[in-house]
Amino acid sequence: MGKTRLLFACAVSVAAALVPQAAKADFIYGIADDNNIYQVDTNAETSTSVFNAVPFLGDPGASTRANAFAYDAGRKQFWFLDSGNNLRFWNGTATSTLPTIVAGSIVQSSGAQPASAAFFNNSFWYFSESVNTLNRITLTYDVNNNPEFGAKTSFTVNSPETPIPNSDYAFGDIAINSAGILFGATVNGRFFRVDLTDLSEPTLTATSLLAPGTNPSLQISFSSDFMKLYGQSFNTGQWYELNTGTGVATLTTGFLQLPGLRDLGGAGAVPIPGPLPLAGAAAAFAWSRRLRRRVSQTNRR
Repeated sequence: MGKTRLLFACAVSVAAALVPQAAKADFIYGIADDNNIYQVDTNAETSTSVFNAVPFLGDPGASTRANAFAYDAGRKQFWFLDSGNNLRFWNGTATSTLPTIVAGSIVQSSGAQPASAAFFNNSFWYFSESVNTLNRITLTYDVNNNPEFGAKTSFTVNSPETPIPNSDYAFGDIAINSAGILFGATVNGRFFRVDLTDLSEPTLTATSLLAPGTNPSLQISFSSDFMKLYGQSFNTGQWYELNTGTGVATLTTGFLQLPGLRDLGGAGAVPIPGPLPLAGAAAAFAWSRRLRRRVSQTNRR
């Protein structure tokens, strides 16, 4: 009897292993002109409002519009700039009041309007619009992961190989991978990268990967495992995948969201263990019954 049960368990395990598992779900987060934070499911190709920030930011409009959205996936904290360029965050709870952590006078001290943003290495990164200045706001945390302002550092970004004029630093969006490489997608379609692994000097080097005019203006975000770089057109709501080596954006047919998001901030992952599909379960059950029949016949001999 023990041998029968063992063979039965092995049969079901093998059958289950042969059945394809459901794909991992990526959830990309962004903020829209209606001052709602949205969650985009890249598998289902759907979007859902997960937080209405209107009570704290005001009714949607040019004078109250939030921007420069960034997601800290490790702490599940969402960062953005309000219309006064104050750096605020949402901790993912329904009771949050979106507290200000850094005043707009510090965020926009250079005079240039902040735009794109990304979160990396306990820091909120953003470019000053139409200026080759990359800014880093370092954050510190208490034992409960409540953030506080640490320091602001600004870097000049040069591009000696293929000069990038200041006017090209109009975004668009930026995204940073797990290795510390920043990718930028500009309004005019330029795509470039900046290595953030060595910050010992006040000057960083940008490498242009794609000339202007090829891609549309895109908001960008990596998948949670950093294997894919997604892009969305704010103007059309269409979604793309970008090649990080060449910068070329490929349209994802049928993946459309309107209105488009003002800015994408990053992704979180929820691994979904795939249930055994009905066809797979039936096959496994039939296989196990045949195996038990054979074992039973063997035992009777």
